Amino acid sequence: KSKAEESAASDAPRSTRKKYALYLVALWAVLGIYVVATEEQAVLTTFGAVTVQRATPGVGWHWPWPIGEVHKLKVRELKRAFIGGEVADEANAIPAEPTLSQFITGDQNIINVRTVVQFSVADPADYLFKAADANLAVSNAVEAELGRQIAARTVDEVLTTEKVAIQEIVRRRAQQLIDEYELGVVISTVNIRSVTPPPEAADAFRD
Repeated sequence: KSKAEESAASDAPRSTRKKYALYLVALWAVLGIYVVATEEQAVLTTFGAVTVQRATPGVGWHWPWPIGEVHKLKVRELKRAFIGGEVADEANAIPAEPTLSQFITGDQNIINVRTVVQFSVADPADYLFKAADANLAVSNAVEAELGRQIAARTVDEVLTTEKVAIQEIVRRRAQQLIDEYELGVVISTVNIRSVTPPPEAADAFRD
């Protein structure tokens, strides 16, 4: 073969490899296209660091994995946390889980309290990265403040005249703690669903 033929033969595989490489790069770049729905916001990270805290709804592009990631959150969705077991699903006749949270009142009564907390995401980046489990942190903050407020009142006050006040104070002070830790959450409501004695103390409680 002539030198020209040998050179053309060696260039052919090299050209094919370049084409494949370009195709792979183009495919990888296409993977960077993302869509954020109307009710969502997204947090963009590059090499693990937050580069865009709030990517608004629409179509965008960001470095694909492993350089970048897109973390989407439904920021308009009300989330719920349960303290003392999940509340019964009355519509579907599903019983509630066993009560788990016990508190001591100011007059030394032990009571089980079931509480529902509603909250939403205010800062997606803080919600995702400031705590390993932001939902659990919200539950813990509410439960700790709930214990303090119940301990300052009698059982009758918890059941009747002070219930609404307790809910609002717990919501406000738990929110202050959440803000200190920058968890990116806003608590909407704290609702005490039920206050009951432990089964072994039910008779004495009724007396």
